[in-house]
Amino acid sequence: MADAEYKRLGCKAEGCDKDSHGLGLCATHYRRLKRHGSHDPANKICANCGVGFATVMHNAMYCSKVCKVQAWRASNPEKTLEAAKRSAEVQAKRKPAPPPCSRIYAGHCKQCSEPFVLRSAAHGFCSQECKAACAARDAYERSLAQHKKQAAEIRCDECGCLFCPLYGSSHARLCDCCAGVRKTERKRMHRLARKMRQRTQTVEAVNPIKVFERDGWRCQLCKRPTPRKLRGSLDDRAPELDHILPVSFGGEHSYRNTQCACRACNAAKSNKPMGQMLLIG
Repeated sequence: MADAEYKRLGCKAEGCDKDSHGLGLCATHYRRLKRHGSHDPANKICANCGVGFATVMHNAMYCSKVCKVQAWRASNPEKTLEAAKRSAEVQAKRKPAPPPCSRIYAGHCKQCSEPFVLRSAAHGFCSQECKAACAARDAYERSLAQHKKQAAEIRCDECGCLFCPLYGSSHARLCDCCAGVRKTERKRMHRLARKMRQRTQTVEAVNPIKVFERDGWRCQLCKRPTPRKLRGSLDDRAPELDHILPVSFGGEHSYRNTQCACRACNAAKSNKPMGQMLLIG
């Protein structure tokens, strides 16, 4: 009858609504009473942080494991330092963990490093796009290695700078800049020759470099030097081919009617006849 009353009344511990097990207490409070002599938690002060806490362990000194570890480190500084060094050495020797890969995956793509399913595996790639991209990259690296083996630096016939002919024609003797200038001059000469043929004037295949070398790379109007390295630039001292008697006034396109002029003088002269035609081209 008494056990039935205890079960009906419930645990007599404060704040507990469980059924009583023995001596009017639930199973938890009953074990605490048998083990520690009291079912009420004891109020203590933490030896590390000084904060009060309630516990059923009568020999407890710290409110948590954190305070317990901090107190041990404060009382054992040498052992703490040794433990930190060992932990750092272990972390340094430890290899980085591989990316997670489930059993249903065959591995990680060689191109994008993404995991892929075995059924969609294409020889180590997650898709045909990644396979094609990797193949293109390998082909580029092979061609680059072959290019480096066959590469040879030569000097440009006009400006004298070093360039590699494998970037364009393998038989090129001019760098890209000089080749572009010569191409522009060739187009201009063809247009001028067609125009002069229509006017029945004399037309020769004039090489501007030969004219510049004949005049000593010096402007024949202002007599200042026109360096070879400024050829094709926008500098005022850049050498340009000038007609002594302009073509618009009936001048011929020949060595004796051409001279070296700087860019500034050539622009200022425009189509005005300035200078005297050479007796010997």
